[in-house]
Amino acid sequence: PVQVSALSFAGIGIKPSPINGARDWFIYHLGPGEAAEDYIEVFNDTESEQYLLIKPYDSEASNIGAFALTGPNNKQEGIGVWVKLEEEEVTLAPGERKNIKFTITIPENADVGEHSGANTVMASLPKLVSWFNGAAISTRVGARVYNTVPGEMIRKAKITSFAVSENISKNIYEIFITAKNEGNITISPQASLHIGGWGLLSRTKIFHPEIIDKEWQLLRGAEVTTNWVWPKPYFGRF
Repeated sequence: PVQVSALSFAGIGIKPSPINGARDWFIYHLGPGEAAEDYIEVFNDTESEQYLLIKPYDSEASNIGAFALTGPNNKQEGIGVWVKLEEEEVTLAPGERKNIKFTITIPENADVGEHSGANTVMASLPKLVSWFNGAAISTRVGARVYNTVPGEMIRKAKITSFAVSENISKNIYEIFITAKNEGNITISPQASLHIGGWGLLSRTKIFHPEIIDKEWQLLRGAEVTTNWVWPKPYFGRF
């Protein structure tokens, strides 16, 4: 699994180093050919020595359009290759913290807009499961990295599909909307489902027209489906 909403997992963590000021994420506005140096801080808050692997990765949209990271076997094309760490493997004693320098370099052919990813840390799998004779899962955590290449920022979303289906067994309607981010930065579109008509939701409850709002996140280039669930009225026209 990939966790990027937190900076630590099971006592292993990573965050922007305070060397260049306190912040939650790494945020840059570097143009093509420009570079910057910065530092991450990795830490071991466990009671045992930990061998850590540090690596940058590109972002990708999760199944709900939110920030997630590509897998280790995916080809890295953005932050995952633009960031170069001075060290990618460290051993930390219990309670130890260490700053690691890195350089982010934007290629000459980088397109305008937002590019995102994260510097991640993961305890080495062999160390974690040296006692275990089988499969295991190791979790990486990341400190987000955003670089916005200066130029025209395009905020554009397009609805690519809309569907309503009746779930007879649950006596509900399921409404699906799919939208695509056709701009060059992350956006947070808001969809409003307008339901009008007349009738009864139940034998004793009158149906009233309503508007149900939903907001979600679309990373650059993401196409994501979200949905509403609406109870099927007992009687009426809508």
